Amino acid sequence: MSHDIIQGVPRSEPGWLEQFQLQNGYPELYNRKAVLIGDSMAFRWPQDLKWPGLDQTPAKFAIGGDRAENVLWRLEHIGGRLDRANFVMIFAGTNNVTTETDAVAISSCLFKIVKCVRSLSKNSLIILSSILYRGENLNFRRPFIDNINGILRKKSSELDFLFLDVNGTIDKEVGGSLSFHLYSDYVHLSSEGYKVLASMIGRLV
Repeated sequence: MSHDIIQGVPRSEPGWLEQFQLQNGYPELYNRKAVLIGDSMAFRWPQDLKWPGLDQTPAKFAIGGDRAENVLWRLEHIGGRLDRANFVMIFAGTNNVTTETDAVAISSCLFKIVKCVRSLSKNSLIILSSILYRGENLNFRRPFIDNINGILRKKSSELDFLFLDVNGTIDKEVGGSLSFHLYSDYVHLSSEGYKVLASMIGRLV
């Protein structure tokens, strides 16, 4: 079976390129010890929530609504290196699962993102978040999301990143159904959800 090759592409919506350029010029992006890269999952990390083990919040290179190919394009056009980061966490792919059907193609794009981050930050610990379950009962295309996450997990050692299974902990917390103390809607985590996520990261690192 052949799979589509997903290349990095920018978005065409008004204001997107300006937002990219603005974030690209933030000094903290290149100076913080922890950096979040990706879509709205990264962008919505609470402003007052510090990275586990650090006395600072993470920098963000994240735009809500980005698909994996948009995140990849931004990394391919970033304005500097991320060598000062000890931790880089990636959230990407959630906006691909709503329309695409090729789990291998989505996973391959996420692997490109990981490789791009590694080229920018040789010694950082790269953490790739699982694609979170979504929908009213966390069951929107759940087998498809599980398939992608399974592919990501299997490649983690080979590509030198840590795979963080957020869904496993969320499932234990909410018993397989949506809980509004961990989700702000049917897609995004709430502030309490991010605290759970930060605790997971703390145990991982």
